Formats: sequence, C-alpha cells, structure tokens
Amino acid sequence: MAGTTDSLSSRADDVTQAVKDLQNDYPELADSAAYKELVNGVDALDGHAQKIADTTGSVNDTAQKIHDTSKKAVAQAPNLQQDVKDAKAQINELNSGAHAVADGAGALAEKLTPARDGATDLADGLGDAAPGSQQLAEGTDELVAAVPALDPDTREANAQILGDPTDVSLAVQNPADTYGRGLAPFFFAIALWVFGIVVFLIMRPTTGRALASRAHPIRIQLVGWLPVFGIGLLGAYLLFAVSWFALGLDPVNPGGALAVITITVALFTLIAQLARNGLGLVGSAVLLVLLMLQLVSSAGIYPVETLPSLLRAIHPYLPMSYVVDALRIVFTGGSAAKLTQDLVLLSGLAVAVFAGGVALSARKRTWSLINVHPPLAE
Repeated sequence: MAGTTDSLSSRADDVTQAVKDLQNDYPELADSAAYKELVNGVDALDGHAQKIADTTGSVNDTAQKIHDTSKKAVAQAPNLQQDVKDAKAQINELNSGAHAVADGAGALAEKLTPARDGATDLADGLGDAAPGSQQLAEGTDELVAAVPALDPDTREANAQILGDPTDVSLAVQNPADTYGRGLAPFFFAIALWVFGIVVFLIMRPTTGRALASRAHPIRIQLVGWLPVFGIGLLGAYLLFAVSWFALGLDPVNPGGALAVITITVALFTLIAQLARNGLGLVGSAVLLVLLMLQLVSSAGIYPVETLPSLLRAIHPYLPMSYVVDALRIVFTGGSAAKLTQDLVLLSGLAVAVFAGGVALSARKRTWSLINVHPPLAE
C-alpha cells in the first residue's frame, strides 16, 4: 500500500514537471487557454495525489495498530482460555454446593417438626422447674445468711492454712547440741587406739624371763597386759572426766559410757599387745595402717551410707566402727538394744584376742636360735 502511494505521488510530480518542461520548450503556450486548463488540471491532480498519500499514511498507521493489538490478543488467548476453564470449574463447584445446600435444606425441613415438638416440651419443663428454682434461691439465701462473719485474724489464719496446708517440723530424737558432742566418740576411739600403739613402744608386751619361767601362758599374758590395761583405764577415765566436767560433754548414760570405755581400752590394748608380741616392731606399723583404715571407715564424721563402696565393705569388720557407735549412743542417746549389741561384740572380740595372745605366748615358749638371738633387737 505504501509503495503504491509513493508511485502515484511520483507520477503526479512527473506530470507536473513535464508540463513545466513543455512551457519551457514552447513559451507561446503560456497564453493558450488549453494550456492553462492543463496546468490547472495538473495542479488539481497533484493536490488529489497528496491527499491520497496522507489518507494512505493514516490508513497504514491504523492498520499497524490493529496488527499490534491482534498480536497482543493472540498472546493473551491461552490465559483467557485458562481463566475460562477455571471459571467453569468454579461454576461446577458452585453447582455442587447448591445441590448440597438443597439436600441439607430438605433434611433440615424434615427435622424442624421434631425440633418444634422438643421446644414445646422444653417450655413445659421450664415451667415446671420455675418453682424449684425459686426454692433453690431461697435456700441459697438462707445458707449465705448462716455463714458466720470472720474477723480479719481468722480470715488470715484460714488463708494461711489454704495456701500452705502442710506444716513440716524437724524432730531430733538424740540431739548432740554442740559440734563437740558429735565428734567426741570419734576422737575418744582414736585416742584409745593410739595409746595402745604408743604404750608398747615404751613397755614390752612380754619378757623373756616370763617365757622362760614355768608360769602358765594365761598368767604370762596377764602379766604383760594388766599393767598396760590399768594405765590405759586411768588415762581414759581422766579424759572422760575432763570432757564431761570441763568441756560440757554431758553424757546421757554415764554408766554406759564407763562400760564402753573400759571394754574399749581392754580390746585396743590386747590388739596392740598381740601385734607387738607376734610381729615385733612391724606390729606397730600394722597398727598404724589399721588406724588409717578405721579413721575413714568407722563413720565417725560422715554416715556410713555416704562412704565409698570399698569403705562401706570393710566398715563392719573393724572394731573402731562399733566403738564409735557405742560411744555415740551413751553420749547423745540412742537404742539400748544397739548399745548392748555393740558391747557384746566388743567383749567377745576382746576375749578372742586375749585367747590369741595366750596361744602366742604358749608357742613362743618353744625356744630356737632365732628366739635366743633375734635379728632385730627390741
């Protein structure tokens, strides 16, 4: 279309130029009426050609816009199809919902009649319940009137009970009162054991003269032990008196305390005599090792339940465990049956150690070169 317009305009220009060339070649035609009509016709033709060119340009622009719009419409066609499909699906869903609503409305209509009958029964029941409600209200008023008015102190006490309904109290059956009374059994036992070690570093557990004599082994054992036992009792009773009257030990069972101290001195000195008589100087080292074990396993400071498993295992087999327990009972109180059990066990152990000492004295009466010339002088 644009090429055709350009050809028409160019041909009109060619005609105009040809008329001008004709005038230039033949100037005498300028005054001719036919020539003038030709010139006017050419000018009109040129004007019409120009209008046709302008109109054609407008038509071309409009066609281009229509073309662009058509391309956009073609591009949007798939989306439009999808929208149409979605709208169709929603319409179908709406249609299904409308059918469901219609079915529910039908079912509701069927239930309305029983509901109406139930509402009538409810109305009748409410009418019957009205007098009972009135009686309940009157009874509640009477109950409220019967509740006593509490003073502020009583209300505070009741609130305290409701907020904290339990009252925890601590009852100590055998109080030690002071820290010293709790530790006294432990240090008493240590002092008596150390006395047994030290005394036989100074005194001999037995003598060669006694062994060479014709005395019975029991007598030999008593001769070597009784002086040490007497010294130990004197020191133990003095320690007990100072702790009682000067330091305020205040034992709850003084007679039981004297019995425990007496049996403990006898047992510990017999153990020390047997160790020194049988092992010599090595016996003192063995006694020190036993002391270390008993310090950590006798439960003198901490309860036996808190000790390591190894110490709990050896606790029942060491004499100081029962000495500490018996002294704790006589100093601060406790089970009399448990005290009796401790005393019987300590007494039996003392008798067994004494018997062992007697047997050792009898055995040492068999002389040898080693006995006559011992490798380690005592």
